[in-house]
Amino acid sequence: MEDSLSLGRLASISVSRAGLSTVIEAVRVREPSGPYRPFVASIPHGSTMIPTRFASLLTVEPDRLWVDAFTPELYAFVGDFGAITVEATLSRFVADPNRDPDALLFAPFWEGIVASTNSDGEQIYAAEPPESELVERVLLAHTAYHRALDDAVERLCRFHDSMLLLDLHSFGTALDADVVLGDGRGTTASPAAVSMLETALTDHGFSVVRNVRFSGGWTVRRFAANPRVDAIQVELNQRCYIDPEAVEAYRLPRPYDPERIRITATRLRLALAQALTAYEADELGQ
Repeated sequence: MEDSLSLGRLASISVSRAGLSTVIEAVRVREPSGPYRPFVASIPHGSTMIPTRFASLLTVEPDRLWVDAFTPELYAFVGDFGAITVEATLSRFVADPNRDPDALLFAPFWEGIVASTNSDGEQIYAAEPPESELVERVLLAHTAYHRALDDAVERLCRFHDSMLLLDLHSFGTALDADVVLGDGRGTTASPAAVSMLETALTDHGFSVVRNVRFSGGWTVRRFAANPRVDAIQVELNQRCYIDPEAVEAYRLPRPYDPERIRITATRLRLALAQALTAYEADELGQ
């Protein structure tokens, strides 16, 4: 895709304010620690960081807004598996990478690229930011993210007939499951790929459902037409790694418990190792 803004410029946009130049790194791409394997890990909602100049109209503190808490810490191991990791370093409330770019620019949480409310529908701005700022936010935190994701996918597709893209999230909704797998109701990944992942997770003690409440956002849905990419949204119940009472009370910011996170990350590591090995074996057998 040709564009007047390069991936590098979009991932780190230099902005001049009052004679000062501030570079904002909106996307972090981590290369694997070993050989590349057919695996991209997407972590779009793990940050609470909102640059000061985007927070001037906020009526709540950034760390009081919803975040897929500690997902970067939970999945820090994926680079050991040969995955390219694409991670947003800014809060989803700057601009949400998991929203359709044709959605409303500034609208309630579930409808807009820049959310005007929190996930409970409460207004979080004293006034609507200027349109020029909203457009800049989208370029910085949405367009740049998907350019980085596309770059990772294109690089891996040079060497693999198919590849696994996992869009990694977490939820606090009272659902009777540890993990929700979203594949656009059968449109964004092959049934075999989803089954491999589901089997690996259940083998390591996670209860799994498919497409319940979370059927896959724009990130996975936009790969539905690409037969070489199995894109799956993975929603992990925060009760697996955060004090359930804090989750139940909707306490923000979430309390950090390194031992709970370590235990859950170990189980995830074992499950994803199994799933990726099975995926590669299936790919080689095609």
